[in-house]
Amino acid sequence: QSLAATTRRTAALASALADTRSAYFMARAAEARSVEALPPDQWSSVKAVLVGSGSDGMGGEGISDAVLELVGKECPSDVHVLYIGTPTYDLPGPATKQCAPFVQAGCAVSELRLIGETTPVPSADEIAALVRRADVILVSGGNPLFSVALWQAYGVPALLREAVQAGTVICGGSCGLISWFDAGHSDSADPASYKDAMLGGAITQESGAATPAVQAIAGGDSWEYIRCPCLGLLPGLVCPHHDRVQSNGVPRAEDFDKMMLRHPG
Repeated sequence: QSLAATTRRTAALASALADTRSAYFMARAAEARSVEALPPDQWSSVKAVLVGSGSDGMGGEGISDAVLELVGKECPSDVHVLYIGTPTYDLPGPATKQCAPFVQAGCAVSELRLIGETTPVPSADEIAALVRRADVILVSGGNPLFSVALWQAYGVPALLREAVQAGTVICGGSCGLISWFDAGHSDSADPASYKDAMLGGAITQESGAATPAVQAIAGGDSWEYIRCPCLGLLPGLVCPHHDRVQSNGVPRAEDFDKMMLRHPG
């Protein structure tokens, strides 16, 4: 991969973090994969419902039913769903929308909140307890460059690997899709996905609109897609929103084709 691509990823992460911890988290993000990939003989046993779009996709007809069917418990009230909203900075809106089908089904829903804006970050033991209790782990859409770095800092990837191997059902869309693979075709350099923009309410990433408030951040609509390293539990380079043209005006399908030629392995 080129130095320019690496520089773009680093710049995007710095903007997304936008706080004094940036240097620490960038260093963690630059480290090698934090957990080992699942061996090939375990791929077929992974229980997953993964879709292209986060909020809209997870609310699609039959999606939550498919997740609960994989869990295999007769009573939904016995199902524990853990929502991880790190990619959308623990915002309540995406959490409410994506968890709604499980709440309506009667599942017990909890959240792993790592941003620390409104609630204290849980301890390592508390994080482990939340992940290990879950029958379902739902990862939100959003910014994977930010979320993977933060998960690494708190030791979450090893817990997620443990959960997948134990038969926990994983689900999600957009970032919640690509997070599990080697890498993703990502819009993490889109100013709409930056921490300040989303927490400030300037835009929601999946709307794809470039408002003046967003255009004022790091070039607005002049951003480029990036190859974002993810958890690497499963092999592959994955592209969500494959049929979309986002605020930079570049069709994701076309850019993804070029990215696959640059990264054929």
